[in-house]
Amino acid sequence: MALSTSSRLIQTLGRETFLSPFTWSVDGWPLANEGKLITLDMWDPNLPSQSNVSKVLVDDFSSPSLQLGWEFRATPSRPWWRIENDSLILRGTVATLSALDVMALVLRKQDALFYDFSVDMSFNPTLPTHEAGIVAWVNDLYHNTISLVQCQDQTNATCLRILTNVGERGGEFDGNTTTIYYPLPTALSNTTQSKSAASLIRLRGWLLTMNVVSPGKALEWTCGSRERALLADF
Repeated sequence: MALSTSSRLIQTLGRETFLSPFTWSVDGWPLANEGKLITLDMWDPNLPSQSNVSKVLVDDFSSPSLQLGWEFRATPSRPWWRIENDSLILRGTVATLSALDVMALVLRKQDALFYDFSVDMSFNPTLPTHEAGIVAWVNDLYHNTISLVQCQDQTNATCLRILTNVGERGGEFDGNTTTIYYPLPTALSNTTQSKSAASLIRLRGWLLTMNVVSPGKALEWTCGSRERALLADF
């Protein structure tokens, strides 16, 4: 058992169990990886060769209960999620992702350094405080969010918002929050002729890098005043 770190000493997967080749030193101490740094790939001539196997998880919410592997962050005082018509429907709460509890957040552990994560969703933000989307979430201080919100141009159109939040323990990045808004195409955006913005939001990540990929259609979200609902990978 060990804590895996990047070159900037920030863990990406938390505590990980791994195997390392080791030898004995002349004075009787075990040397992991011949006394060199622990890396993602360590060579051992005694191990059989093997190829990496891709693991794909798809949840179409056709079951009346969530699949094993989904988790929640604390418990709101009222029910805020349900499965209906092959959709996961979330009702937001007033808590933001910087809160310590009662947030409408469905989580799944990040179990690989390289992965794609996406969600089909439809959402109609009718107030500036409405938000729904996905997040790479470490904790209340550190998270990257891709979400649908009202644009800031007073048109009631829907924007894709990308937010990176680095909290007070972020060293040289103390208190840094970066936000970018991208207006959705007219056909997808919430205008007076459109009931909801339908989009495919995808996270592609490796190590500490997260890239946004694109817009498409389907999973439902519901939100009340000042409420947020997010599906997460962390």
